[in-house]
Amino acid sequence: MGWVWTWTRRILSGLFALCVLVFTGFVMNGRMADDFEVASLNLDPETRVLVLLFHGSNGADLPVWSEIADRVSQLNASNPQSVVVKYNWSVGSDKRMRAGANAEVFARALGQEIARLEKLEYVQLIAHSAGSYILDPLCESYRERVAQTAHVEMTFLDPFGSRDLVDVNRGNRNYGSCADYASAYISTDDPVPSTNSPLRQAYNFDVTNSSARAGFTQMGHVWPLFYYLQVLDETLVRPGARNHNDLPRGQVSTVD
Repeated sequence: MGWVWTWTRRILSGLFALCVLVFTGFVMNGRMADDFEVASLNLDPETRVLVLLFHGSNGADLPVWSEIADRVSQLNASNPQSVVVKYNWSVGSDKRMRAGANAEVFARALGQEIARLEKLEYVQLIAHSAGSYILDPLCESYRERVAQTAHVEMTFLDPFGSRDLVDVNRGNRNYGSCADYASAYISTDDPVPSTNSPLRQAYNFDVTNSSARAGFTQMGHVWPLFYYLQVLDETLVRPGARNHNDLPRGQVSTVD
């Protein structure tokens, strides 16, 4: 019966090798960016305050996302040198397996474009879900091209933190590390993977059980968007109004 065991081992070894090959191919495919054109921001060279909003996968048309952009625009309306852009990167975000790799292409191009704004004083980056992939690479692309950079703040709304199956916690470790100040608004009870844990490089607001959620019937992954819209005021768009001395990175505040 020795031949049976020999062939069994060969079959199992072959199946294992096949699984490794498929898994490796799956991961490598997810790390390859698609071929697309990055739309320019077309910014006024006099811009001093810049707010960029990045939607998640298949999230460009979420009504609440447009409401947030409109609210930010209203709060910045008194500053004629302020620009608010709700950036559509659907061509990269909606292919979810490659969203992370595609985001880096957008980030490099947009960071390079922003670096040409010589009068820029403040950059606020706001992202939902997979849009979070863009923020730190964009910030890094910008900073490496400018000697004296603008103040950079980031806001993550239920950020999607998994880079791929090999590194599912990359976002939780790194999101916000490039920013002068970073905050995250998270819900911990939704089924979307890799969105339920605090960020180590940002100050976190756990809005899962906020009383403001009473009567909310949509999926938990978009609840942080609605919560952020409710609390969005002049303080949250004021340059330098928040810092990590008062609001330490990695700390979690539970919103009742």
